[in-house]
Amino acid sequence: MISGRYSRIKQTDLPAAGYNGSWVFSTCYFDFGLPVASHDDKYFKMEVDVVEAWKAGYYVIDIGMENGDHFKYRFKPWDTDTYRTTGLKTDGWKTFYIPLSDFYKYNGDTQADPIVRISDISKIRDVRVDFSNGATGAKVIASHYVALDNLRIVDK
Repeated sequence: MISGRYSRIKQTDLPAAGYNGSWVFSTCYFDFGLPVASHDDKYFKMEVDVVEAWKAGYYVIDIGMENGDHFKYRFKPWDTDTYRTTGLKTDGWKTFYIPLSDFYKYNGDTQADPIVRISDISKIRDVRVDFSNGATGAKVIASHYVALDNLRIVDK
């Protein structure tokens, strides 16, 4: 059951679009006070409640750095052999752990080549989460109800 304060998208007929203003969760630019550490030692952790079967679209988790660099990860846990057809439903809040080493530097919408990872988490100044249904071959999503809460960076 979803209760308390959290961010969510509860919407029907989501268009096959890469951006919609109501699909953005974002923090303010500030010093998170994280100690100096590498991506190797950390997870990005969050609680997720998927109320209706999720089987299309993804969340872009964008970590902004003090120097203006951005490191992104596409969160789409439904895109596995287990859930691709039926969709993912969590039956309440579930904790997801994403290795910080899975976040790659982007220049706009283009991934840096060669791959660059976060070298010092103490320089993180922003976390932004956007939902996108703009993948190749995207179709209108009839109904989407996903809630996110307690986004944080933790030790492995």
